Amino acid sequence: MLSGRWIAPLLLAAGAVAAQEAPPEPLRPALTASIEVLDDGGRALDPVPPGEPFQLAVSVRNHAGPEPPAGLRLAGWLRRVSARNLPCHQAARAFFSTGSLPTDAVSLNGPVLGVLSEEGSFTVVDPAISLASANLIGAATLPEQPAALAAAPLWGGFLVSLPAAGEVRALTAFGARSRVVAGGLDRPTTLIADGAGGVWVLEEGAARISRFDGGGHKTATLAAVALSGDAATILFRDGAGGLQVLDAATATPLAVLPPAPDATAEALLPGPDGPVAVLRLTKNRLAVHYLDAPDSAREIALASPVARLAVDPAGRLAFAWDPAGGPVSVIDLARGHLARTVGAHGSAISEVVVLDRMAVLLRADQSEAATLALDSIRPGTEPQLGAVPLGAAAPRPVTAPGFLLAVPGGSKALAIHAQSFTGFVVGPTSAIGAAPPMASVRLRGGVPRTAAILARGFSETGPGRYRAGAVIPGPGRYELVLSTGVGGLTLCHEIPTLPLPGAQAPAARIAAEVDPVPAADGSRQVTLRIVGPDGLALPGVAGVLSVAALETGWLQRADWPERDERGSGMTLRLPARGTFVVTLSGADSAGVPPLVMELGP
Repeated sequence: MLSGRWIAPLLLAAGAVAAQEAPPEPLRPALTASIEVLDDGGRALDPVPPGEPFQLAVSVRNHAGPEPPAGLRLAGWLRRVSARNLPCHQAARAFFSTGSLPTDAVSLNGPVLGVLSEEGSFTVVDPAISLASANLIGAATLPEQPAALAAAPLWGGFLVSLPAAGEVRALTAFGARSRVVAGGLDRPTTLIADGAGGVWVLEEGAARISRFDGGGHKTATLAAVALSGDAATILFRDGAGGLQVLDAATATPLAVLPPAPDATAEALLPGPDGPVAVLRLTKNRLAVHYLDAPDSAREIALASPVARLAVDPAGRLAFAWDPAGGPVSVIDLARGHLARTVGAHGSAISEVVVLDRMAVLLRADQSEAATLALDSIRPGTEPQLGAVPLGAAAPRPVTAPGFLLAVPGGSKALAIHAQSFTGFVVGPTSAIGAAPPMASVRLRGGVPRTAAILARGFSETGPGRYRAGAVIPGPGRYELVLSTGVGGLTLCHEIPTLPLPGAQAPAARIAAEVDPVPAADGSRQVTLRIVGPDGLALPGVAGVLSVAALETGWLQRADWPERDERGSGMTLRLPARGTFVVTLSGADSAGVPPLVMELGP
């Protein structure tokens, strides 16, 4: 008989053994995501009509830490739901390896270019597609020549203002489908798409600005005669010449500057956490108004009269020029003085774009773009000014904006040469040699009048929250493929769409699950199952399974287990790589389409 002093240790030991043998918690990925499909007003959308823009709201959760990783980038595309599709992880691996998508996929990544022509047509081209005219992904004819064109990422396309019609229209990037988002306006002109899915519109006839949300509802109206700013901050001049600064999303006043009736241009001076000052330009003077003291200004004298203004994204330099002619004034904002004046071989400069490492200056005759290294602008040194030929000189100077655009990423610009219907990509090395840049985009439609670049993709709206605009190109079932890269978060999410008339999902299909770790001999273990339209395994299916390799002629056949009541499927060993076709034959195989799968390293 055991004494009491032995019973307690034995019970403890038994408890320890039980604890050691307890099943471990199931593994789960570090990142998971939830996806919402919304209309332009932010309401749940089910189903999604083909051809109508909608928004994808993604929330990413990090199970390995309190917040999602900083700098997380999402890539996504829409594809038709098909049993022949690669599994999500394999599709993501193929995209990140090749940088391209299947021809029928709708990409949500990378920039596209919207171009208004002199004839009133609107076209959208995708620079990633360069096969003849295949880069044209949208085209439309508008009832009149728009007064302004703006890219609107959260709208999934572009916005145009039609003064005579009194309308603002949204045009999708894919297909360029048009819809009215604001009507009954009094000569709308300037447009600014904000970062909350709204648009600010200047009505010149009524001398006011208004903000409309994605559903076309007016959320703010203020008296104004001029409008400028960016997606986060709005600048507007009132009738007395005063300049006001607003938060673009909420219309909250941030600062009020004193009147300056002779001001010709304004711009925001960026800081690490938002704008820190407003730059106000007169004919030969630049005034810097800091937002914490807007009534006082630091004035910088310029060498010649100027009319336009561009600011360095780092907030160190400003460029002022007159498209009618004269040199470009380069202002050192940190030191508060005119650093120097530059010109492009004596020609008038129509536009200036300031990038992270250089400034690009476009000649008014469009024959040449000049590049200026920003780090060469310092006391006691000559600026490094390079020449990039674009083509033949235009018969008349082109002074309207919209022919020199910053490419998303901050290191390159797109210079449009209207006569050759070509946009040239100008980068840090483009001035080496005497030839036009190697990278270019062929434009479609009529003679270009103005253009805008839309940065497709998921914009971060908060910690772990992302949003993107999209459109389903036509009827049928579509799914979103979302990925942060190979080895990260990858998932597929079906978009709720209208069913095709008379279409029925296949009664069954073949699904494959590939073991990501190859065996010692290099073979791969693949588990095949017969599943229904709901994705659940169908037990009790009988037939002969055939797996054939397209490249080598390798073939394997096996009887499908008739009494597989749990739907556990069949596990096979396949060669390490190749493209395989899986078919099921027999009495139960009617309506089961073949499966094409690709195995790689």
